[in-house]
Amino acid sequence: MPEEEMSLDLEHPVFKVEITKRTGEKLLITPDGCTVVERAEPASGYGSEGALGADTVDAFWGAESARAGDRVRLVVRAPTVEDGTPVKLTIYEQDADGNDDLVDELSGEIRQGRFETEWQYVF
Repeated sequence: MPEEEMSLDLEHPVFKVEITKRTGEKLLITPDGCTVVERAEPASGYGSEGALGADTVDAFWGAESARAGDRVRLVVRAPTVEDGTPVKLTIYEQDADGNDDLVDELSGEIRQGRFETEWQYVF
């Protein structure tokens, strides 16, 4: 079997990103690319940090495919998020029945508007 046929699509293991700002706001990026903002208190307008939207933060795999054992890059771009803000990446296997399996959790901090890490593909 040719090597390219043995590679696996990176859409099978999916990830979600959670960024918790010092204001208590949580920014969640879901596997389908939606960005959700959960505020600690109801918003009465936008403060100095501004509004966060889907066009402000994104996350993606650094490759389109991988094979078991390959190291793949995960990138979160968050130019409006303050340096030092915690980031949590949860990687899971998306099952057709909705009973998704946790695969791994990674964490770090936003630095210069982004967070990057590597993960070893295990499928």
